[in-house]
Amino acid sequence: MEATKTTEAQFNRFLKSAEAVKDAIPIMDLAPRYIDLQRSGGNYLGLCPFHSEKTTSFYLYADTNRYYCYGCKATGDVINLHHRCGNFGTLWEAVVSLAEEFGVTLPQHSDRWHEWQDEKGRRWHKAEEVLARAYQRRYFRLFGGYLDSIEDPDERKTEAAAFYEDLYTLARLSASYRMRSGDHE
Repeated sequence: MEATKTTEAQFNRFLKSAEAVKDAIPIMDLAPRYIDLQRSGGNYLGLCPFHSEKTTSFYLYADTNRYYCYGCKATGDVINLHHRCGNFGTLWEAVVSLAEEFGVTLPQHSDRWHEWQDEKGRRWHKAEEVLARAYQRRYFRLFGGYLDSIEDPDERKTEAAAFYEDLYTLARLSASYRMRSGDHE
């Protein structure tokens, strides 16, 4: 059986659909189907559906729409709970099931629209990479003066190469900040 490759557009569509479902469906509307819960302050607790236990360790936090089991460390949201307890093969099946059951309209955009969003993202990252490399060269010229004090040419070359690569992280952060701040002058 050949595995299918998920495109970036498909992944983005999944994320948007998952967010729509999570925003529309309170976990408390689904959880009692799978777990007997008791109120404890502003939260709920019960026996974890994912492992055998005699004392409650499964906490449902209605204010954040998430759950956590202090016994088996399982954590998630309304989709994860439905996926695991409903025995769905994929998260996508759980998302679609919840959307249909609770009347959530999933975001609809054409493949062409998603492809354009992907292309814009690729162009943005390419521009950010070009700017980062320019910053890297500028920082090297500004801060690399100490290299002149290294007398051994091989050691100077090795140190210069290492310093240049180390500057990339700073340059990447600078480029990212500049592009996101809107300061493109």
